[in-house]
Amino acid sequence: MNEITSAENEQLMKLAFKRSDYNSKSLSNLSKFNAHLSKIQAEKVQEENRPVILRNVVHDLNYSLITLKHNLVSELQSSEENYNTLNDFSAVSLNNQQSMDLDEGLDYYQTVSTPVSNAFVLLAKHIYLIRYLFQDEVENQPKLFAVVKYKQLCGEFNNLLESNIIKLKHEADSDFILNLFVSYLIANDLCPIDVLKKILEKRLAEFKSLVTTKRPFQELLNYVFVTIQFMNFIQSRVQVTISRLQNAIGSSNWVQQTSFQKWSKWLYKNPTLKSDNDIQVQYKFEAYSDRIDKGDFADTMKQLKINVSQLLLDKFNAAFDKSSENLTDLVILLRYALISFKHFTSLSTLPVGSDNIVDYLIERWRKEFLVKLTSKLNEFENIGHLILETFGNEELINSIVNSSSESCLYEFDDDFSMGELLQFPGDKSSNDQVFVLLDAFKQDLKSTGNSIDSLKTLSTLVLKPLLSIDDYEDDDFWVQVSVKLKDILSESVNSSISILNKSISTFFDKISSLLEESKSGVSNTRIFYMIRILVQLEEKIQLNEFYETFSTHSNTSIDTRIKLSELIEPLLANYFKVIVDSIFNAKYASKLEKLLEERFKPSKDYVEFMLWENISDEKRIPTTSSIEYSELLLSFCSDLISASGKNYSNYFILPSFEKVRQETVKLLISKLNGYINTLNETKIDANDGTVNSKLLLTYADCLFTNFFLNTEVPGEESHTKFAEIFKPLADADYRKQITYSILENYKNQSLIYYPLSI
Repeated sequence: MNEITSAENEQLMKLAFKRSDYNSKSLSNLSKFNAHLSKIQAEKVQEENRPVILRNVVHDLNYSLITLKHNLVSELQSSEENYNTLNDFSAVSLNNQQSMDLDEGLDYYQTVSTPVSNAFVLLAKHIYLIRYLFQDEVENQPKLFAVVKYKQLCGEFNNLLESNIIKLKHEADSDFILNLFVSYLIANDLCPIDVLKKILEKRLAEFKSLVTTKRPFQELLNYVFVTIQFMNFIQSRVQVTISRLQNAIGSSNWVQQTSFQKWSKWLYKNPTLKSDNDIQVQYKFEAYSDRIDKGDFADTMKQLKINVSQLLLDKFNAAFDKSSENLTDLVILLRYALISFKHFTSLSTLPVGSDNIVDYLIERWRKEFLVKLTSKLNEFENIGHLILETFGNEELINSIVNSSSESCLYEFDDDFSMGELLQFPGDKSSNDQVFVLLDAFKQDLKSTGNSIDSLKTLSTLVLKPLLSIDDYEDDDFWVQVSVKLKDILSESVNSSISILNKSISTFFDKISSLLEESKSGVSNTRIFYMIRILVQLEEKIQLNEFYETFSTHSNTSIDTRIKLSELIEPLLANYFKVIVDSIFNAKYASKLEKLLEERFKPSKDYVEFMLWENISDEKRIPTTSSIEYSELLLSFCSDLISASGKNYSNYFILPSFEKVRQETVKLLISKLNGYINTLNETKIDANDGTVNSKLLLTYADCLFTNFFLNTEVPGEESHTKFAEIFKPLADADYRKQITYSILENYKNQSLIYYPLSI
């Protein structure tokens, strides 16, 4: 029928042209009918070729997507090469000591070029045109190869959009993020607020992953700041942008912009087409608004800020837990957080409940810092408990000292094992625990001082202006932050001093009480252990440095300053007194008394008399102290520096022993002089030469002992009692000869009487 109709129509057209004139109406009607037939034929051809056209436009879409990916990779490589080149140039310049501004190199960033950015929008239009012109195939023929490939390419394009959306981190990317927003809007046929939420969802997910890495706070805040800037930029431009899309005419024709142009004559005509040769497809939001509701936008941004605040707090808490062993690290952590917010002051208003995030962080940090500070300083209390427990364990101290390969000296070497002695109950792996803890406590005191210094510096640093891309300024806010930091500083100083003073005072009160309770029945090994501990305390706990460091940061003067030496020295002297008294009273007081009682017995003879020089029959010069007295002194000195087979001689170098030494020497002298008083009372025979020699020998012992105090010639009190019995001693020249003779002997052998000798 079509062939017959066409043939007849052609014959009619020939006949009509022969019979009609220029103004004939029949010719016009016939032309219209002929045009209608041509249109039907064209539509038939177009309909028959739709699958072919769809395959071609999908192929063009695939090619465009590949090209876009390639261009993105090329620009990224070019950016990295430029960055590396700039860094190399910077290094050369620095090596050549040339001055240059390195800020450009450090902050170098190159955004995606405008052609590549615009290519995203064109690709989105291409996707939309396929869905718009081939809606029937896309919706009703899902297994068609071209449809499958189209949906695959749409997924890849969305992935490309999302990957670029999440990685943008510079304010220079604002135009690019707007194009990505428009591309997502067109390609997915969504309303603007939904696209905005989708972008925020992707960037928030990326931020969550960044928070779990070791990235610094400033980089995290930059990502948040740029995200908020992007959203504000999109919100301000979305109405104009969508309006331009809806009113695309002329050179903005979507078909002419995309590869659809070469297939335009083959596209199926519809009411939107103006003519056969000019196919114009416009993207219109018939069901959606062309703007973003301010209320929805505000609610969306508020929720974003709440989520971001919580993630930043999680990051801070995780970093806090890792830094909690070092107080200085804690201050550094706070410094990184606050200075990061200083670069992005507008983010300091991020909500955390009813507070802003900066105030919340400071308060959270303050509580934890004071807890850690208290814990560090309270460690001395634990050390004190361990010392007291160990001191009360006689068996434990003896077993450890006996197992030591070296003597217990004041200068303690590394081989000295105090492992069992200083372990915590149930802990069999630790060694020298008290001294390990003391070393750790010394470092803790140093760390405390350093943290206080750092906190003081930070309170000033937050007031200094910093270069930032954030144009939000609030100087009053940072003044308040500085005040809060100074309050924390003052609180930390006062708390530290109070805690340490209380711990030290309590410990020494217990030690003093323990000494009074243990004067009888405590071994010298335990006493030497306590002396060692006290010496180490003075070395480890350097209170003067501690007070000086803290006084520079305190608003009030430190009235309560404990002088550790004033607490330790009396205790050390008392412990030495206990050692000397216990040894002397247990063995040597009775020995000395017996020695003097037997000296003047007629049966007692001394070979020392044979060594004396004779001036006259009545005047002889003793050259040394008596052998039996010297032996007693030597034995006494040996027992003083020894306990349980160990040598503690270096302990007696301590200045705190000096007073005890002098008291001990004076005790010996008083014992000798006291016995002479007894002889006076018994009225011994002064004409007996043997008695006088023994008296002179006792005088030599007394002189020899006096030289432990002073090597100068003794005063009158040293011979008065002797001269009352032995008259020649009243002669000063005679006494001087005896003194020089004994002194010479003392100088030759004084070292063997350590620690009683000077």
